Amino acid sequence: MARDLIEQLALKNQNLSRLKGIMHIRLISAQGNLSGRAALAAIYPDRIRVEWLTFLGQPLMRFAADGKNVVIDLHDEDQMYRVKQSPTALQKLIQIPIGIEDLLQILKGAPPLPEYAAAQMRPAEAQKTKVALIGRWHVLKGELKTSADCTIEEMTAFQNDGAIAYRVRWKDWRPQQGYELPREIEITAGTGDILSLLIDRVYPEVPVLPELFQLDVAPSH
Repeated sequence: MARDLIEQLALKNQNLSRLKGIMHIRLISAQGNLSGRAALAAIYPDRIRVEWLTFLGQPLMRFAADGKNVVIDLHDEDQMYRVKQSPTALQKLIQIPIGIEDLLQILKGAPPLPEYAAAQMRPAEAQKTKVALIGRWHVLKGELKTSADCTIEEMTAFQNDGAIAYRVRWKDWRPQQGYELPREIEITAGTGDILSLLIDRVYPEVPVLPELFQLDVAPSH
């Protein structure tokens, strides 16, 4: 039963190939708090572009991933960086150890599952379900919680030492063109940093130009 549930959750909105959207973003971290509005465009499984502005319309940052590299443009630093797409490529940007592919899974309402060897049902609150993902050497790699109708509510990813890497909470949903998409998401790092996303508008399966995911950066950066 545990593996069947995991497969069902992982296949959430599996046919979604691209989307655009407008969202509110709030980042609470030890380095300070940021909030504003952002425009989002994505092609699954690994391309995304985000333009993040203050509520007054001033640029905060932007980043784009083309399937191989992530280019980050931090407006305050007047500098652009290129990093390889990796499972922790966004940590420098949002203080949370996730990659582009994981973020895109979260945005479509599917848990970004860690590698695991076994799945076990665990005791949960009434009408809810909890599944533990166990890795090699019986290390806890992740934990999933669902509502009574088996909708994903929360996923926690763990480091090898048992500490929390990050936790995702899907707090609200909306039906949109045959998809059930998240409306409100909260991602909390083990350090306590919090990224909150309130998705105002989302447009599934609209045209997205591939060149949108290219940002120029000088080779020396």
